[in-house]
Amino acid sequence: MIRSIRYSYLSILLFLFLGINSVINTNPSVWLSFLYQNKVGILLRNFITKPWISTLSGWYADTWLSTFHIKNFIKKYDINMAEANCKNISEYTSFNDFFTRELHPQARPINPDPSAIISPADGDLHIFSNINDNTEIFVKEKAFDLATFLGNQNLAEQYTGGTIIIIYLSPRDYHRYHFPLNAIPSHAKQINGKYRICKPFSISSTRAASD
Repeated sequence: MIRSIRYSYLSILLFLFLGINSVINTNPSVWLSFLYQNKVGILLRNFITKPWISTLSGWYADTWLSTFHIKNFIKKYDINMAEANCKNISEYTSFNDFFTRELHPQARPINPDPSAIISPADGDLHIFSNINDNTEIFVKEKAFDLATFLGNQNLAEQYTGGTIIIIYLSPRDYHRYHFPLNAIPSHAKQINGKYRICKPFSISSTRAASD
């Protein structure tokens, strides 16, 4: 009985997720403006961006059912499948399998100049140069100074005066990243927070709400 109730709740939540996703995709600019600039929309946004909603959507995107979204997604975002290693969309096992698709080796020519730094990913570059304690960096709708962003005051002092490059990926971008030069990674640091889009109005609305 308990298991059947859980499955019923899961089915309802999945239906709500698919419904909201379908409505937003109908006219994304209008609906995203509603979610970020309208009081009712903000209440709805605060619900659909909760971690368990992200977990549910991630689970669904790993299932074979999610492959039905691939064709429309390609058409909507004008994705160039000629760049993909696997060009036949029927071969992808899930939406996430497609979303993290590999590119063929010639899709992104690499600059052979040893002094060049190769971009580690597709996307829009946001560059913060000559960073210091007063530099405001926005990630996941949160404002960070350098020490908070790095989570280490001593490390922040080492990078004072340096440059931070943040790459924001759009839905049509290649969703993998590569090291831009020979290096050994030290460690990764997770930044807690809700998932947000990177549209300018989402950041400006956040600034307005926090002022």
